[in-house]
Amino acid sequence: MRRRFLVLFVFSFSSLLAGRVEARPKREEWAAKVRAIHAALSELQIETAERLLTPLLQAQPQDPELMYLAGWVDFHRGRYDAAITHVTASLAKTKSGLMRRERGEFAKLVRETRDTVAGFRELRSEDGRFVLRHPPGIDAVLVPYAFETLRAMHHVLSEVLGMPIALPVQLEILPDAESLARVSTLSVEDIRRTGTIALCKWNRLMITSPRALVRGYPWVDTIAHEFVHLALSQTTHDRAPVWLQEGVAKFLERRWRGEDERFVLDPPSASMLQRAAQSGSLMPFERLHPSIARLPSQDAAVLAFAQVASFIDYFVRTEGLSGLRQGLKQVAQGRDAKQAFALVADSSWDKLERSWREDVQQRANLTKTAATPPLRRRFHPKESVYELNEGKVRRLMRLGDLLWGARRPAAASTEYGRALNLSPEDPTVVARYARANIASKQPARALPLLRSALERYPDFAPLHSLLGTALLSLGRTDESRGAMHEAIRLNPFDPAPHCQLAKIAAAPSVRRRETDACHRLQKP
Repeated sequence: MRRRFLVLFVFSFSSLLAGRVEARPKREEWAAKVRAIHAALSELQIETAERLLTPLLQAQPQDPELMYLAGWVDFHRGRYDAAITHVTASLAKTKSGLMRRERGEFAKLVRETRDTVAGFRELRSEDGRFVLRHPPGIDAVLVPYAFETLRAMHHVLSEVLGMPIALPVQLEILPDAESLARVSTLSVEDIRRTGTIALCKWNRLMITSPRALVRGYPWVDTIAHEFVHLALSQTTHDRAPVWLQEGVAKFLERRWRGEDERFVLDPPSASMLQRAAQSGSLMPFERLHPSIARLPSQDAAVLAFAQVASFIDYFVRTEGLSGLRQGLKQVAQGRDAKQAFALVADSSWDKLERSWREDVQQRANLTKTAATPPLRRRFHPKESVYELNEGKVRRLMRLGDLLWGARRPAAASTEYGRALNLSPEDPTVVARYARANIASKQPARALPLLRSALERYPDFAPLHSLLGTALLSLGRTDESRGAMHEAIRLNPFDPAPHCQLAKIAAAPSVRRRETDACHRLQKP
């Protein structure tokens, strides 16, 4: 009896020991797979993360760590309801205080995002490569232009980066600054202080609707800009620092247009960069971390974008796009970005940065760009009557507006003209004066003023719309089309360019698109 018990005990202990020895490699293997999923998510390799996670979750569907990871995958995929289900279940089974806090914060972010986009329309491009979500109503006007931009930029990025981009690409159009704050880690104050209107985060592009700003903004170029961020995050495994991300995105953001590929800063940015170079006040690249949206002002943000974009422009002029690809490839492999780009340039980082600063200084001395104050991005409802001046100009503008409202354009033109004499640089004054002259059947008088103002402020939407109207009045239809398209790329909610293009666009498909937009925007 005792002998039999001993045999059974030895057998049971041996079996248990063998089970433990066998279980340890399984636990270690499981832990390694979980770490790999975490790494894939942090490197924005969402397909890899989902592929690794699926069999583990099927085997252990109640494991809190796996449910948490499933929530992150769902969140990156835009499956917000599923993400909440997973993270809530994970939170209920999580005992660690630190983990509960972390997962609770994630659950809050997912709920805020889901609630913000609740009721949004979701559309998919015909080829299935792009998914767009927007609020119901007037933002539907943006859809065809957004898809057009995404398609064109996808082609550009495939050529420039030479690496595949994971599809589909998700774009969410948010109605206002408050909505952008809710779905991000930024505050409304951050957004208004720096003029931040878009983000690329969590595997999707997010832009603020142009209707949230007084004059709109370059919203299609902004979509392209954020698309660059997404592509860089994927292709570098999210290892590109902020200065590199923002520099490449700014450098490439207009390439989708298929125009001249030379990089040119807008005059306010160029003016600010030149002044900073001449005064020795260029900011260190490290100051951009963790985000340009954290800088103290819109002027600081403008300078930051100008600096990093001009650096990438200098690097590409000296090393070519192939050099840019080599630098990004090394960053993807884990090399520090400064070391990577210095290595491609066969230099040290200090020498490379010094060469760029000297280039900025030389170009500043050659071009002598006139001082052009940047215009602030103004969110509704804080609308300003004019941009740059106070006092008498304000009074003259108000008088002109009263006369315009009374349908006396010639008299309004006289008052706007007086304001223009006092403030010839102000684009709002120029726009009011040009509008009154066009309405008074004197479009030729408006043309030189509009063109001159656009040289200084190419992103001021009313100038493009009025230029298109003036050119059309003079029978210069081909030139008019270009101005109207540019107006839509800045402020798509002004019906005038759409309604005019509906009549004069060369392509039938464009006429149909613009007719639809014209009708939508003119509905009471």
